[in-house]
Amino acid sequence: MLFYSNTDEPTESDKSPESPKAAESINLKTELLPTGNQVTQSPQLTEKLHEWRKDLIHQYSGLLSEWSNLKSAANNEIATGQEYFDNNVFQDPYENERLIVPSAILSLGAFFCGRVLTNKSNWGYTSILHTSPSILGRIFTSLPSRVILPVALAVGVFERVTPSTARNSWSTLERDVLPECFVSTFHRLWNQWYVEGLKNGSRELGESIQNNLQNGIRHIRESIIEMNN
Repeated sequence: MLFYSNTDEPTESDKSPESPKAAESINLKTELLPTGNQVTQSPQLTEKLHEWRKDLIHQYSGLLSEWSNLKSAANNEIATGQEYFDNNVFQDPYENERLIVPSAILSLGAFFCGRVLTNKSNWGYTSILHTSPSILGRIFTSLPSRVILPVALAVGVFERVTPSTARNSWSTLERDVLPECFVSTFHRLWNQWYVEGLKNGSRELGESIQNNLQNGIRHIRESIIEMNN
C-alpha cells in the first residue's frame, strides 16, 4: 500500500520562522494626520533622514557663508582698486568724461598698426618670388622693433589724446610699481641721451638752420638792393 503525504501541509523546508532580531529591527509606527491620511513610517529611518538633512543644511550654510565672505572680499578689493585709480590716475574730469574711451580705442588701433608694420609677411619674407626684403623691412621686422614699436605707438597715441591721464599713469607706475633704482637709472639715461643729447642737438640744429636761412635771405636782399642801385 502506498502512502501519500498531504500536499497542503507545509514541509520543514517551507517553514521559515521569523528571526527575533529582524522583528525588532522592523519597527513601524502608524500615525493619523490632521488631513485624515494615515501614514506608516519607521522611526529609525525617519531619524536617520533627519540627521542627513541636518548635515546637508549645515554644509550648505557653510558653503554659502564662505561664498558670501569671498564675494565681500572681492567687492572690497574692487572698490579699493577703483578708489586708488580715481585718486592717482583718473584726476582730470574732462578726460574722464570725454576722452578716455576714444583714447583707449585709438591706442588699441595704434598697437595693431604696429603689429601690422612689424609682420614679416608684409615685407616679402613669405613671398612666392622670394624677393629680398629692403633695409627698411629688415629694420621693422627685427626683434626689438616687433617688441617696442606696437607698444610705443599705443603709448604715444594715448599720451597725445589724454596727456594728463598718461602723465599720472606714468608717475603712479614709477612711484608704486617700479623699483627706485630702476627709476633713477632710467631718468639718468633719459636725461643723458634724450634731453641733453637728442633734444638739445635737435634744437641746436634747428637754430643753426634757421640762422643760416635768415642770413641767406638777408644776403639775397642785400644783393637785390645793390643790383637795383
